[in-house]
Amino acid sequence: MEAKTNGNGNGNDWKVMLHRVLLAAVGAVALAQDEIETFVERLVARGEIAEKDGKHLIKEVLQKRKELSQKARTSVAGALDNRIERFFGKLHLASKRDVATLTDRIEELNEKLDSMGGKKRARQ
Repeated sequence: MEAKTNGNGNGNDWKVMLHRVLLAAVGAVALAQDEIETFVERLVARGEIAEKDGKHLIKEVLQKRKELSQKARTSVAGALDNRIERFFGKLHLASKRDVATLTDRIEELNEKLDSMGGKKRARQ
């Protein structure tokens, strides 16, 4: 896969790299799962554990991996959100929350102006 750029060499490079890292992680997880299953199958074949226990062990390991994966995803997502928020804060750009607050304030002021305009018209 070739890195896409916007002409100056840094456009979407980080997106391509992140995509590659995620694909590598998915591949590693799939490989680890296969290795776990193969290992347990060998233990069952040698008679070191019962087939029922082997299935239970695989299920338990995969469940634990799923839980750890979810915790890691949550942690990474939170850290990424914080970094993005700090990055945009340094750029001094308005956040969605800032825009919503300003929009609400403008609506309030417009309502006040409308009510003041109505009072002036009533006096005239």
